[in-house]
Amino acid sequence: MSGEYGSETSTIRTAVLDVLGEPLSIGGVARLIGCSAWSVRQTLVPMGLPHFRSGPNGKLIFYRSQIVRWIQSRQEHSVTKRRRH
Repeated sequence: MSGEYGSETSTIRTAVLDVLGEPLSIGGVARLIGCSAWSVRQTLVPMGLPHFRSGPNGKLIFYRSQIVRWIQSRQEHSVTKRRRH
């Protein structure tokens, strides 16, 4: 029975990783985007960069697919806005 539970947990983890992507630290996000960790924390998080805080004073956790989708949506919004003017 424990083998089934482990298999189910593995399947759920795989499904979550498919949707969210791999977890990234703030440094990982900075490398992905091509900026500093300071810019991620001070500029992009307040702009709505999706993240999860591991506890009240915990570290920020980001997920690759969410970051990529957020960037794409901002780029699409920017292009649409420029076309209107």
